[in-house]
Amino acid sequence: RLSNYKKDNLSDILFPNILNYFKISSVIDIGANNGQFADRLLLNGYKNKIFSIEPLSQLNNKLKEKSHKFSNWEILKPIIISNKIGFVDFYETLNSECSSTLLPKNEISSDYKIIDKHQINSITLSSLFKNQLSMIQHPICLKLDTQGNELEILKSGTEFLNDIKLLLIEVSFANDYQNQNQFIDLFNYLSDKNFEVWSVQKVSENFDNGKTDYLDIFFK
Repeated sequence: RLSNYKKDNLSDILFPNILNYFKISSVIDIGANNGQFADRLLLNGYKNKIFSIEPLSQLNNKLKEKSHKFSNWEILKPIIISNKIGFVDFYETLNSECSSTLLPKNEISSDYKIIDKHQINSITLSSLFKNQLSMIQHPICLKLDTQGNELEILKSGTEFLNDIKLLLIEVSFANDYQNQNQFIDLFNYLSDKNFEVWSVQKVSENFDNGKTDYLDIFFK
């Protein structure tokens, strides 16, 4: 079957190609949601290991069902990765992709409407590497899509950043959450840790005014 290939879907091919270029053996998918990112990789040629982490139990169960088709896709137990250890508040929103440990601002769209608040166990990135992924194969790609607290997660595992070959982070230019990270702070932190931008892909933009809201950025 032949069909036009939409430009928006080029990342479906580009992402696995980037991982293969850097010979990535393990992908850590933090903020897996419905498994969109893992699907993108597995269905487009990525053959190595993926570890997905999703805090919401109902989504975690769906991920486990989907992962049964792939021997290289492992789902970790529902947990939050943050700069805190212990139980933290997690805000479930109408659009599950907008759920976060950060409180959404009131004036934004209905996607961010809070439908439930959960108390979920949280560990740091350091603890994840030491205890959950101690035998993980290198080189590693760490993917973060946690709706505004990516910088705190990175800081919670500073001693392991040298073990990471690639970082994929969904960065926001929209202030959708209270106390969310700013892109310039994230960029400066990673620059200080000798990371540089490798690839930039558009995720979301406002067609009325042309403003870019979200980007997927690979740092190497």
